[in-house]
This record gives sequence, structure tokens and C-alpha cells, in this order.
Amino acid sequence: MKKQTIWLIIALTVLIILFIIIKGCQPKLEQATGSKFASFDTLGITKIEIDASENNKDVILTKAGETWMLTSPIEYKADEQTIKYLMKSLSELPSNPDIISENPENQSKFEVDSTGTVVKIYEDEKIILDLIIGKTDEMGSHTYSRETDSDKVVSIPQNLSYKFEKKPDQWRDKIIVDIPAEDLNIIDIVYANNQITYTNNDSVWTIVENDESLNESPDKLRSITSAFSPLRTSQFQDEETDMDWSAPEMTIKIVTATGMEYVIRFLAKDDKNIYIKVDGNDQIFITSNYMMTRFQKTLEDYKK
Repeated sequence: MKKQTIWLIIALTVLIILFIIIKGCQPKLEQATGSKFASFDTLGITKIEIDASENNKDVILTKAGETWMLTSPIEYKADEQTIKYLMKSLSELPSNPDIISENPENQSKFEVDSTGTVVKIYEDEKIILDLIIGKTDEMGSHTYSRETDSDKVVSIPQNLSYKFEKKPDQWRDKIIVDIPAEDLNIIDIVYANNQITYTNNDSVWTIVENDESLNESPDKLRSITSAFSPLRTSQFQDEETDMDWSAPEMTIKIVTATGMEYVIRFLAKDDKNIYIKVDGNDQIFITSNYMMTRFQKTLEDYKK
């Protein structure tokens, strides 16, 4: 027998032994029965309570009509995409997940005891799912979970921790304004001693600065006109602060084709961040300086 063949047989034997050892160390799986997972229609969900006290991530999400709201610890419109992904995750819960353990002494091992995240899902006032989300497996593709009225620890083929364990601000709608580029008619930007006015004339935009003007195609202004659809924040300023919004670093006034007006004000927070506020909205937003400086173009910038 050739030496190469012998080494291949040895390598294959070692792999088989390792597979048997690893398989023996894994929990024995069986199908759960009587589970409430996937026994509901996500369209009927009206409230979700997430108790993640260990990580300061307690939240309550409530559906008002067709709109999801964050109602605790603060009242604010919820982010539509985040809710969409959450509902998709709930719709994909297996009806008969694999059982990992039924021994109560193992609950701490899988973090489905008091250290886990408790999730209660409601249809009107009825709780239709009450579970504890534990840790994920080493690959991060499965999550150990347990219904609160059961000792069965099951394996869910999703990373539920990522979907549910978010800080309150991560659930909030981060849109400051949402104005489609085709709806923009006038954009008036004032900062320092500069005033730049953009006017939409169908196939061209006219840019005016200090009585000098320049015409540009819409493509050349895409970085400006697409910035408002939507303009997003990265953080929220909820605590009261002493700010003089009558003397901002920059002001943008927008007039849409239908006559709607928006006034967006920018104030420096520090070297890296700015405050943003929209007239008529009490909420103050925080984002990077780039969100202000990106609008500070002059006619010379367009001539280059």
C-alpha cells in the first residue's frame, strides 16, 4: 500500500473519531410539542414587551393603527425597518423547535433563567407568546430559548438576541425629514456670511450666490438633493439643554413643489457632532459634523 494512501486513511480515521467525540458532546435533540411558537399571525400582534434589565434595554412597543410606537421608556415613533425585520423574525419561528434540555438546573448554562431577556407578545390584551431569550450558540446562528411556563430549553435557528436586545434609541425612527428629490423646489442655505440658493427649473437647477448664478443639471446636485430623502440622525438629545436656535451655525429652508416649507437648523455640539432641529418639531437630534458641512458648497466648488 502506498504511503500516501496510508496517510489518507489515518487522516480520515482521525476525522471520524473527532466527529464522534463532538457529536457525543452535543445535547441530544428532540422535537418540542405543544409549543406556542409560530402559532400566531404576526398581523395580529399589537404589543411587544422586552425585559432586558441586565443590559438596560427594557422597551415596550405598541401598535397604534398601522403605526408601531415605542411607548416605554419614551414615547416615539418606532423605526419601520427595525419593526419589519422583527416581524419577519417572529414569522419564521419554528412550530416544533429542537429541545436541548428539560433539566431546570441547566437553565443558567443556556442563560434562560433570570439573566435572560423576557419577551411577551400580545394580541390585544392576550399574551400569545411569553418566552425567555438566552445566549446564542458558538456560531451565533441559533438561540437558546424557553417559554416561561416550561422547563424545555429549545434551539431557535435565528440570532434572536440581535433582533430583540436593542437599546431604546435603536428602536426609534431616526428620520429627521423625508423629502423626495423630485419634490424639492427651493433649497436656501445660510451659514457664516454665505447664502446659497438652489432653485429647481425642471431640467436644470439654478444656483445663486451673492448675485452670481450658475445652472447645473440635476445629476451634478445629487449629493444635495438626495440628502433629504431621508435626512437621518444617529442620536437623540432628550435632556433639556440651553441652546439658542435663533443664531444657528447653519439654516436650511426648503420649499417643495406643493408649497410645503421646512426650516432645519444646525448648532455645533463639539468638534465632531452637531445638533439639528426642525421648526415645528421639539425633538433635537445629534449627528456628525459631516451632515452640516456636506451642504456648505459654493459656486466655486461647482465650477471646479
